[in-house]
Amino acid sequence: CAGGSGGGVACLRSGVSTLRFEGTVRAVHRAGPDRGACGFHEDRRLPPKHLRDSERVKAMLQFIMDNYGEAIDTAAIARSASVSESECLRCFRSTIGTTPIRYLREYRIEQAANRLANSRASIADIASACGFQDISYFTKTFREMKGSTPKEYYRLHNQSKRIITRLSIFSKWTYFLLGYYCTLKCVLPFLQ
Repeated sequence: CAGGSGGGVACLRSGVSTLRFEGTVRAVHRAGPDRGACGFHEDRRLPPKHLRDSERVKAMLQFIMDNYGEAIDTAAIARSASVSESECLRCFRSTIGTTPIRYLREYRIEQAANRLANSRASIADIASACGFQDISYFTKTFREMKGSTPKEYYRLHNQSKRIITRLSIFSKWTYFLLGYYCTLKCVLPFLQ
């Protein structure tokens, strides 16, 4: 189904399926033969159940984004959308394709990676701010998701910043010395 009007939509198993696309949840419906090249069309109306699920998941995702640094469990996520824990799990699985706790853990790791790359805070402070109370669990989870430890990730991103800064300073001095050399080369013959 490549190249259709679905904008990154892959062939789907059933009549109605969902996918995560650039951080938003979009429902995709099977359409008739008069619909796009892939046979899918995104403009059809969602059934009321899917609208309700989408609204619930939207509320739960907002809760996670607002409170990821605190201790959160499935019950708290479910309460944010006024649903039971089992309904919370069902909504997440049917809409996003994962569990709320897995999504929370992935979101926390993404936020931690962003902070490691863009701040000078200690790794322990970043882990704590992102909701990880146990530094060894944070390190294990970070390594599983990012392929390196938080310390390696921090060094890599901050080392590249230092190299860029050094290159910037080096290039300024290079231009200065090059200009000075050219000036001497041009002026020296006239002075002799």
